[in-house]
Amino acid sequence: MGSGDGPSEVRDAADEDERPELTREFLVELYHDRGLSIAEIATETGWSKATVWNWLDRHDIETRETKQSQFHDLDDELLQYLDWLTPTQQADLRGVAIEGRGIAEQARERGVEPISVWQSLDVAVERLEAIAAEQAGE
Repeated sequence: MGSGDGPSEVRDAADEDERPELTREFLVELYHDRGLSIAEIATETGWSKATVWNWLDRHDIETRETKQSQFHDLDDELLQYLDWLTPTQQADLRGVAIEGRGIAEQARERGVEPISVWQSLDVAVERLEAIAAEQAGE
């Protein structure tokens, strides 16, 4: 046995034992609340990117690509009411839906965590849908 074989094998096995369980709550915290990428979660936890993707899917956690596409594909009918939103909501929708920025990029631009942008966009879209429905009913 070479001088480095034993200790590194033991250390690797110990590292695997210390990897956190990829529970739904843990992944939501890392992926949505903290805005980490799949690669960043893999690095932070010691799991492979494929394993992280697998657990996101198993826990039915909506990925940013899926959710973010709803903001990129907003109907012009909704966007016509953009001026009815708060300045922050307007800036987030312009950045993401019109200019095509990602959520993390928009968050960096505003100097906030990605969850703040997600929440702003979610509320903004709900508001736009309510305004559009109200206007259609008149």
